[in-house]
Amino acid sequence: AVPDGEGPFPTILETHGGPTWVMSSLYWPLAQCWLDHGFAFFSLNYHGSTTFGKDFEESIRGHPGDLEIQDMAAAYHWLVRNKIAQPEAVFLTGVSYGGYLTLHALGRCPELWAGGMAEVAVADFSTAYEDESDAMKAFERAMFGGSPDEMPETYRLSSPITYAEQVRAPILVMQ
Repeated sequence: AVPDGEGPFPTILETHGGPTWVMSSLYWPLAQCWLDHGFAFFSLNYHGSTTFGKDFEESIRGHPGDLEIQDMAAAYHWLVRNKIAQPEAVFLTGVSYGGYLTLHALGRCPELWAGGMAEVAVADFSTAYEDESDAMKAFERAMFGGSPDEMPETYRLSSPITYAEQVRAPILVMQ
């Protein structure tokens, strides 16, 4: 959605939680707040989201973060190309898995983003695994193809902490 006026606009790129969730057409007060303050708002249903078929939903298994970051970068380029977003003013935000993707994208594609706000985000999946419930550990083993001991490189590559030195933009993290 775009605010009143003529673009391009500073833009919010929001990623939902999950990953197996989806953003559908609905009235969302948070999005409206951004619009009322002159920002365009774009919510992305990245690889791993539901309602696009089981193959799309399960496509991120074994390499969490890779396809989703590609989707976020593609959304950035689409927003800029279509004169919706100001190239230097695209801000990331998300909660839970969306917060994880916010942190991950800031480190993996640092040249694209003006900043990010991550809520309840995992920054290091190996460390998080140690303190998780059995149900969350089972979910992560399914996502990563095993535990951190079995798949250390996958956990390392999928963790935003790995790319922390590459981050250029300011970040607000709310845990």
